[in-house]
Amino acid sequence: MGCGKTTVGTLLARRLGRPFWDGDAHLEELTGMTAARLAAERGSTVLHRLEAEVLVRGVGQRPVAVVAAAAAAVLTPEIPALLSGAWTVWLRADPALLAARLARDGGHRPLPPGDLLGALREMARARDPVYARIADLSVEVARTPPAELVRSLVARMPADV
Repeated sequence: MGCGKTTVGTLLARRLGRPFWDGDAHLEELTGMTAARLAAERGSTVLHRLEAEVLVRGVGQRPVAVVAAAAAAVLTPEIPALLSGAWTVWLRADPALLAARLARDGGHRPLPPGDLLGALREMARARDPVYARIADLSVEVARTPPAELVRSLVARMPADV
């Protein structure tokens, strides 16, 4: 949450002439609820199952889309294998930066109650090893403007992607 998946994904899709698949938008389209509302009303287990379902749909799009996936989707057991055939980028950000960005969220995302920074650090401890295994490329987003990041991604993409 808050690392720039939608911003970078939109710019990358435009640059590549591909569709952009925004997991949050498609989750809301599928359920009629934001991720925050889903988490509040149905719980995080249901939210994460639906986020994984949306990711599966996004990866299956033809023509091939640039997909921005919910961060927790990778914790669903079948997702890492599904992503093995996709070129996957991990947009890394320090939890303190994410907490600062998410403090200005306005209720769009399902933020954990209480200590946001502590919760983000816990999420990173659980998720980062999975991201590291899955990602073909890992980039730090803190000091790189989105347009520059997209130029770097395009330059580093394999020719067959």
